[in-house]
Amino acid sequence: MCYGPRAGQRGNFKRSHDGHVALLNRFSKQWTDVKCDLQVPGLLLLREASGQVFYLGYGGLKQVDLSDDQVVAAVAADDWENNMTLVQLTREDFYSLVSLVSSEDWTAARSGTSLGKAPGTAAAAAAGAAAAGKMR
Repeated sequence: MCYGPRAGQRGNFKRSHDGHVALLNRFSKQWTDVKCDLQVPGLLLLREASGQVFYLGYGGLKQVDLSDDQVVAAVAADDWENNMTLVQLTREDFYSLVSLVSSEDWTAARSGTSLGKAPGTAAAAAAGAAAAGKMR
């Protein structure tokens, strides 16, 4: 693993040889896998070592570039641990997942409407992923 420029500081992250990024959770002291949602700009998907999957939104951003160490360091330095929302997925489903919510749902969430209230939202997407197996 290659460690980011802030290893040992508040904004800990690491990058694997294949480019996957992990953030160090300040509370659990365990690594959390991170990837971008492939359909919703500004939405990150996170998977803890325990297997729990979360999503984290950066609604003001068009893109979160996880290939840029400065962007990853900024995300890692943010209060991301307190802003995650839980979803149930396996590790295999997590890495094959394309999107967790629709663009319309994410736009509504950024304007103050909660996710998970209507079909097509995070709850429905997670249920669909579990029922359909892998999403590509």
